[in-house]
Amino acid sequence: MPFYEKTLALISSNLLPKIQKIKDIIKCSGLAVLRERRVQLRKDQAVHFFSLRTTDHLKKANFVDDDDDVKRDLKAFLDSMTSGPIDVLIIAGFDAVYRWLELIGQADPEILRGEQTNCINVLFGDGVYGSSDLRAASKEIRFFFPDTKFEDVYGLGSAREYLSQTVSPLLLKGLVTMSKEKPQIPVLWMAEWLLRNRPHEL
Repeated sequence: MPFYEKTLALISSNLLPKIQKIKDIIKCSGLAVLRERRVQLRKDQAVHFFSLRTTDHLKKANFVDDDDDVKRDLKAFLDSMTSGPIDVLIIAGFDAVYRWLELIGQADPEILRGEQTNCINVLFGDGVYGSSDLRAASKEIRFFFPDTKFEDVYGLGSAREYLSQTVSPLLLKGLVTMSKEKPQIPVLWMAEWLLRNRPHEL
């Protein structure tokens, strides 16, 4: 059973001119951007963030901190994330962690990048990051948004936050319009109104 999840997205400075297109892709996929901020990371901050996301991976792969692959990844990450301001997004929705990785082309490393023609990193170039799993997402979101709350396994709080950002404004607009028109069959009227006014093609 899928749950509402929160995950983190980092958009590097070279892709900021494409940020609105990236957010449109997120919304059209059924995910929602709950919070966002633009920051300029210092090198020490970027190193700290990188250490959050690599510790578990190093343990699983039996790597050590001075491994050449880790050094290479760290240099690439630092270059990407400290060369200018970056956008940081909290993304939420059903299975948000995996779906965001899928959108950016990092969900399945066995699939060659050339075969993922619709992923963000192919469409716009490398420079988009996503949390690897829920545990990483929790730590990484708190790094940039310390006041963020994480709910129980059913994610009811996330669901409320997601609905308040995406569904509630549209429903409220429809209800106000319906109260003015006073249709004979309100439920049918609302269904037709929602179809006419949906924000994205489903």
